[in-house]
Amino acid sequence: VLFRSIHTRCFENRVGLEISDNAGGIDTGIIDKIFEPYFSTKKNGDGIGLYIAKTIIEKEMSLIK
Repeated sequence: VLFRSIHTRCFENRVGLEISDNAGGIDTGIIDKIFEPYFSTKKNGDGIGLYIAKTIIEKEMSLIK
């Protein structure tokens, strides 16, 4: 069973979002690449999921003032 949790925190005029699971973590050797389009560690992965998620969050968060 995959455990997931989502936590939000307020820091003065900013909001922090922490999403965690028990999937084993991300290798430190690839951590800088995980949000790049078409980067995947899966044999048949397209590598677009985290990129799209990041893009949507950045776009929507820029609308919040």
